[in-house]
Amino acid sequence: MKNLSYLLLLSVLLYACKHDSGSAKKVEAVPTIKVSADAVMKAAKDYLQQSVSNPIVSEIEGLLRVQGVGETYILESGAVLTGRIDDDNREDAIATCRYEKTGEEVTKTHLILLNKDSLQVVTAVTLDMEMMSIANGTIQVLRSTLPPDDPGIVPCPVCVDTLYFRLENGEFVEI
Repeated sequence: MKNLSYLLLLSVLLYACKHDSGSAKKVEAVPTIKVSADAVMKAAKDYLQQSVSNPIVSEIEGLLRVQGVGETYILESGAVLTGRIDDDNREDAIATCRYEKTGEEVTKTHLILLNKDSLQVVTAVTLDMEMMSIANGTIQVLRSTLPPDDPGIVPCPVCVDTLYFRLENGEFVEI
């Protein structure tokens, strides 16, 4: 009889655990609103067209080229990194362009795009770094420690620093 009482008590507990009475609130993850590479490319194109004088735009198979007087931006759709940069539940993006200015070295310009009511470029950062990931508002980048004119093989493990940045008040800040 004692065993029967234990079985009955165990059955009642299992039933209560399986069927939530509603007294405990369930916490559900807020879904992230995703952003497509096409949307990033369009926002980048709009921004770059306004950034250069007399823009000439060409697009072909995921490659965007915006040329102005004495400067050119080249962006590939594969050079788009997405993740959450700010505190909302919308996915943001970084688009890395190759930037060429007459008489200067080729550099990289990283367009930081936040997804508010629409995807907007909030700042452009010219740094010779590789954007690696975006997680919890932190942007991980790799920077070569070799001088730009060094013919060394990059990336070698001892020739690269890992740095972390955040976007604070429209500024790209190292943390």
